[in-house]
Amino acid sequence: QLLESQKYVCPVSGRVLTPQNTVAEHRIPLRKNGKHELSNIILVDQDAAKLKRYMTDEEIVRLAADIINALGKEYG
Repeated sequence: QLLESQKYVCPVSGRVLTPQNTVAEHRIPLRKNGKHELSNIILVDQDAAKLKRYMTDEEIVRLAADIINALGKEYG
């Protein structure tokens, strides 16, 4: 049901979610005082899960911007 409600798209990376690459994570990480409740669970791409486990969406975006600023020219 959750996968269908997300339309098979990772809300962090925008990647298509499949049974092979999907991981459940907390929307607000437990380490950031998130609750272990169904309303705080999202399905994400396994690569995004590495970030989502420890960071809020805002922290991920800031990190991504810093990485693009530092390395973006090198990768186009």
